[in-house]
Amino acid sequence: MTKKPPSEAKSFQNSYWQSNPQLLCFRHAAALDLLQKYKVKNFLDIGAGDGFFIEHARGKNIHGKGIELSDEGIKKCAEKNIAIFQQDITDGGFGLDERFDAVTCLDVLEHLLNPGRAMENIGKTDSPYLIVSVPNFNSITARLQMLMGKVPENNSPKKGHCFWFTKKVLRDLLQKHNYDIVEWRCNTLKRPLFIPGLMLRLFPSLFALSFVVISKKNKKILKNT
Repeated sequence: MTKKPPSEAKSFQNSYWQSNPQLLCFRHAAALDLLQKYKVKNFLDIGAGDGFFIEHARGKNIHGKGIELSDEGIKKCAEKNIAIFQQDITDGGFGLDERFDAVTCLDVLEHLLNPGRAMENIGKTDSPYLIVSVPNFNSITARLQMLMGKVPENNSPKKGHCFWFTKKVLRDLLQKHNYDIVEWRCNTLKRPLFIPGLMLRLFPSLFALSFVVISKKNKKILKNT
């Protein structure tokens, strides 16, 4: 039997995790703070990569398991003694029997041609909270880069991004799949150099570099569908 070649997405992720270890950044800090704030004890990390965030949360006594597509990511998670499932979050046969207090999906959806399929599968999990992070493709830095005739950083091939998110696009996606937004977090360039905090609060769609949002599954809507 001929072995089925890996998907393009899987090949990209295998190559990426061979030489790009995760480092602590805004999305990790914000997501961990939200896990603690909403008293999450265990969570499922979609697109766990090399297991960095799960390991980071473990240091705060929050237990995590992961789902990862790439063989390289699975290998690195196993080396860290992290429970990991190799599944495609966009696959029609996706399913897990375990219950988690929350699902995290950090900088994953922008790598998918159809993030709606991932949201459908995430909605099948018995988890009340969902924490999502995405880069803001509508940021002022992206706009300035285009004005200067450059390809915005988030659109460069090395990033592997194929779906553009803005605050509105993310909000609409979550609401479409029956998640009520509880709280937003966003970051920007260093404020003393560039933008005061007031501008970020007033115009997050323009001045935020990325968004982290915690949402809660709307069970009332689900019962009526």
